[in-house]
Amino acid sequence: MKIMYGIEVLSDQNSVQSFSNTVQSLKQTVNVFDHDDDFIIVFPALYASDVDPHNSRNIGDTHPLILLENETCTSLFSDYGFQTNFFSYLFKDIVSSFYFTSGKEEEIAMAILQMDDCLLAVEHGVKECYFIDKEYRPFVEKVGKAYDIEVSFLDLDKL
Repeated sequence: MKIMYGIEVLSDQNSVQSFSNTVQSLKQTVNVFDHDDDFIIVFPALYASDVDPHNSRNIGDTHPLILLENETCTSLFSDYGFQTNFFSYLFKDIVSSFYFTSGKEEEIAMAILQMDDCLLAVEHGVKECYFIDKEYRPFVEKVGKAYDIEVSFLDLDKL
């Protein structure tokens, strides 16, 4: 899981040529990692700060994104992120992430079922890392207590 930066591209009437021109212009200044219809994705932050939105009328805001590399997305995912041809991204400022540090396997499975309506994605790795709307953090903590399992939240600002 890495923090990337999505630079909003304001294309003229969603023109493919306008988008392409903006991408080519940005490639002269920054290292473009990925893109979709609305964003140019760059890494690290210094690349995003190198883009001066005043120099191009086609550049909008910059958004911190979480790059997911081995994920399963739920039906809620598209309200909190987007997918390109290669990767999935969540908007960092509106999500929270957690994993289970202790608890019986059966209890964890039941807790996940209870949380199903608020899960956005799961990143598979050494530990399963779950993503939710950050407003649901108290709910996840209560479910963890109810099932006697320990839930640890990641500090996404330290990634």
